[in-house]
Amino acid sequence: MLKSNILKYLKNKFPQAAISAELLSPYFEKINFDPSKGLEKPQLDKLFTLLMDDYLSFRMDPDQLAELLEKIYMLIQNNKKLTQTEIGSNLIYFAELEILLRTNFKAAERTLEEMLRLYQSLKK
Repeated sequence: MLKSNILKYLKNKFPQAAISAELLSPYFEKINFDPSKGLEKPQLDKLFTLLMDDYLSFRMDPDQLAELLEKIYMLIQNNKKLTQTEIGSNLIYFAELEILLRTNFKAAERTLEEMLRLYQSLKK
């Protein structure tokens, strides 16, 4: 899929969040996303690991990570197959990270631990 088609798809999905669409676009390119087919579980898992790779390498901050995870959740929220996977069911919970870091550090720590656990299980 051409880069411009993915970006156009994401901007159409998130018209009020063009910056998030632009940030997500390279990740969707890396997983060879085809909007006509939608996301599949292996692609969702790969998206999560790519985002976590960048987060753990300090290429993105917690706010940006949370924002992108929330957008991915919005894309899959009507797909029962994906929302019932371990990653899919946790995306919205993980998206609260930015709030938890400011309001409830213990909960943020638990969230990060769960994110790392899932990340490590997918990297095996």
